[in-house]
Amino acid sequence: MAHTDQSLIELATFLARSWSGNRGITVDISDKVGTRTRMAENRIILYPMRKRVGDDFAKYRQFRIDLWHEAMKVRFCQRIFSKDHAFGFIMDMLEEGRTEALGRKIWRGMDSEIIFSYTYRFLSRPPLGTIYGRTRILEAFYQHFMFGAFRGEVQANHFQKVLKATKAAKRFIEKALSEGHQTDWMEKRTSEVIRILDIDSLQTVPISLPFVRHDTPINQHDITRFLKAVTSSKEGDFGKIDKDAVLRGDLASDEYRSIVEEDKNKSDATSLASGIRVPATGDVDESPIYDADLINKLKTRFRLWKSGYAEMLNRSGDELDIESHIDGNKPFFTDVRRSIKNRIVILLDHSSSISGDALGYKKATLGLCEVLSYLDVRFAVYAFSTQGREVVCWLIKNDQTRWRRNHAKRLAQVVANGSTPLAQVYQKMLPDLQTQRPDIFLTLTDGEPSDPGAVRDIIKVIRVQGIRMVALGLGPNTARATIIASNLRHLGYDRTLATSRLQDIPRKVLSILER
Repeated sequence: MAHTDQSLIELATFLARSWSGNRGITVDISDKVGTRTRMAENRIILYPMRKRVGDDFAKYRQFRIDLWHEAMKVRFCQRIFSKDHAFGFIMDMLEEGRTEALGRKIWRGMDSEIIFSYTYRFLSRPPLGTIYGRTRILEAFYQHFMFGAFRGEVQANHFQKVLKATKAAKRFIEKALSEGHQTDWMEKRTSEVIRILDIDSLQTVPISLPFVRHDTPINQHDITRFLKAVTSSKEGDFGKIDKDAVLRGDLASDEYRSIVEEDKNKSDATSLASGIRVPATGDVDESPIYDADLINKLKTRFRLWKSGYAEMLNRSGDELDIESHIDGNKPFFTDVRRSIKNRIVILLDHSSSISGDALGYKKATLGLCEVLSYLDVRFAVYAFSTQGREVVCWLIKNDQTRWRRNHAKRLAQVVANGSTPLAQVYQKMLPDLQTQRPDIFLTLTDGEPSDPGAVRDIIKVIRVQGIRMVALGLGPNTARATIIASNLRHLGYDRTLATSRLQDIPRKVLSILER
């Protein structure tokens, strides 16, 4: 996978903040120190995805679950010790066990990913016969505690110590969970594990990074063998484990595709038509423009459309609607076949006149994108604004990808500014429109275009391509919205609509698409 660390960092930061509940946490990638969390710096450091073993998807899944484990430590630990010495190394193992159990109660769908991660962790550890000196017993304890098995033979004088230490460590974790103990209590228990193993708490740990080279081929037999060992060890805590589900990785597949698509979009950005840009996302927080209530209502309202049907009120039908009957309207629900086959390009006006309602506008248009994606409609989204003295057309989403988090970040980044030079924007978009050939080109605008004559001319050019031109006029009230829509109608659009309620935008657009 040709990927950039920046794409991973953007997604990892979003996930880390969501999982940990810490809005200030940052994520870095480094192959110098391995995966670890530095609480004083409010920072999670992850071992690079590209240097892990397995195929690209397996590497991403390992990267992702390492991030989840570190986020759980941020959420539930009071302090995190350095893993460069034996005490901190063992303390981290115990705290990971405690915080993993707490995290699994919140994110119940994470079990398959955790088991997958343990499989690859075990596969990446060194055979015990290749380790010499005081670190061998520490590695033996790590393998037995984490995976319930060993890679290679354990020295006879180490075996009983490792078994005893593992039983004690697991007992400490169970007691911490049942009695609500936290980091300070676990710190004291770590000293007891150290005594059982009979090692120096300050001995260095040169085994914090993966041992198998990332370019070492991993075959399916190895994966199956290590997965079997891990599941045998973990079923007591996790219950019955579906090995096929573990290998599929359904939970992480959608995120992985978004990374691939984001990188493709970035690599394709240089080939965009002149004047069309992709908004830089960086550390953008898109959560303010997510209106979960609106999105859920829209999905509920149009849920039957997903199967090709919709409920309509009629004089006869299968189900009586009491409220409609009392109001004197058609009282019966009946299912009517509905389908959306049209492909659509949407252009969002982000001129300065929308700035006062920018947040509500973005919530409504994001809700529209979410429901279009839910209904499997093929669509592209653009926006325009003025940056400096230049009119810029922004690509929010192309018609080849599904709506994802990175597209919402792009939308959140666009700042409403400038006038409404529709003709100039249409001209910038013309090469894309000629390539995509959508069925409908919809413009959402709340103002009059700067040059009506030029708009009329370019609309004729676009309509010649067989594209239906539609405009939705937005106004502060019904009268103003109607006036805007009426004026737009004279510019040559095939259809114009009006609304003064931003939350009605999705419903209006879907009425245009309905066939």
